[in-house]
Amino acid sequence: MSMKETRRVSSSVLTVAAIIGIIAAIVLLMSMRILPVPTTVQIISWLISLSSMFFLAVIGGIFVGMYLYHTFSYGEKLDPWEKAVINTEKLVIEIKEKVDKLENEVNKLKELLEDVRRN
Repeated sequence: MSMKETRRVSSSVLTVAAIIGIIAAIVLLMSMRILPVPTTVQIISWLISLSSMFFLAVIGGIFVGMYLYHTFSYGEKLDPWEKAVINTEKLVIEIKEKVDKLENEVNKLKELLEDVRRN
């Protein structure tokens, strides 16, 4: 097992242990009558609110992850000059395609004018 995998496993184990510890502390405080024991309706409403917050956090995490990936995916591989060269090449290709299209349109118009002059 590599070092990254070991860290990932240990951090997930610590997270689960922390969650179980928090739940155990809350149950202990309820059994000691320090915290009031919630009703079933309160527990259901807490679960609904927690699940909706979790859902929103997952959706937000997906969007943040996509943003960070697209922002920094080429950042380490290309320096600014290489990016500028690539962008310039893309622009040159686009301009060349547009010029070719315009030349085709001009040739079509010339042919139409010649046909009109003949008739």
